[in-house]
Amino acid sequence: MNNQHKQNLKFSLSIESLVEKFLYYLEYEKNNSPKTLENYSLWLNRFINYIWDIDVTKIKAMHILDYRMYLNSLDLSKKTINYHIVAIRSFLKFCLKNDIDCMSPEKLELSKIPNREINYLLEDEVEKIMQAPFLLKQNDLKRKRDSAILWMLYGTGLRVSELIQIKRSQINPDNKQFSVVWKWSKIRASFLTKKGVKLMTNSPIVKATPDGIVLKDGQEIKTKTLIWTCGVQGNSFIASSGLTPGKRNRVQVNDYMQSMDKEEVYLVGDNAYYEIDGKPIPQIVETAIQTGECAAHNIAADIAKTEKKKFKLNTHGFISYAHTTMEEYYRRA
Repeated sequence: MNNQHKQNLKFSLSIESLVEKFLYYLEYEKNNSPKTLENYSLWLNRFINYIWDIDVTKIKAMHILDYRMYLNSLDLSKKTINYHIVAIRSFLKFCLKNDIDCMSPEKLELSKIPNREINYLLEDEVEKIMQAPFLLKQNDLKRKRDSAILWMLYGTGLRVSELIQIKRSQINPDNKQFSVVWKWSKIRASFLTKKGVKLMTNSPIVKATPDGIVLKDGQEIKTKTLIWTCGVQGNSFIASSGLTPGKRNRVQVNDYMQSMDKEEVYLVGDNAYYEIDGKPIPQIVETAIQTGECAAHNIAADIAKTEKKKFKLNTHGFISYAHTTMEEYYRRA
């Protein structure tokens, strides 16, 4: 073995040199997306600029703590700082995997982030968003383009980054299906159909497997997610109780969850039929919990001879569907 070959077998332990190998590993072995590579490069090079290009074996816990304090001084959010720490942790795991003795990535803890508050759009708010392109001063072609973009996002659940990659030629004109590359460079199918779904009637499921479902006609649908739903009604015992009936084997109750016939009988959950503004309360978990709490309070009030409280339903809302279809907007655009 000549000296030149021996020299080539040596490699640097400097952070900058190893980060270059790490990014290569992410791109060609892990097949990460270009955006992931861009972010990791940004976060790790920021670390290099702070700590200088030292040997990775010399990184200590106090270096990481000082770096956290530096990032905080830049007025970065805890979430953004965590991204930087995750990048360093992944980099150190890569080094250990390749037999480089360095700081354990397990020592790098992430800041606790408060749970995100989920906000919902009401139907009229969705309609305002969809009408926005037609309120701007622009030519008709741009209005149709912007409207098509909004309906594509709304009707398919696509991310903006996914939408901008799609070409018309990628959409199958027969089944309005197309594929998009999403997180971790994985490919998933999306559909340009009414309500973003394909409705199949008279198609009973006869078998469910880890990889999909089989219909009675032999058709197999590949999926990793199966959500089985059915109609809800009260138990037949309740319907035969002789109490004033509501709809779907439920018993009519008053504002206090008492039956209309006997005040000492309380009903909750799927057994109770109660209308708010002319509509029956939904048969969902939140209704069951809240009717139960109301009934329990009022039973205790009966015993203690204190004031009862009226039932008030407080749910987190429901998903509503727009009337215009994605397929119609695709044809217009």
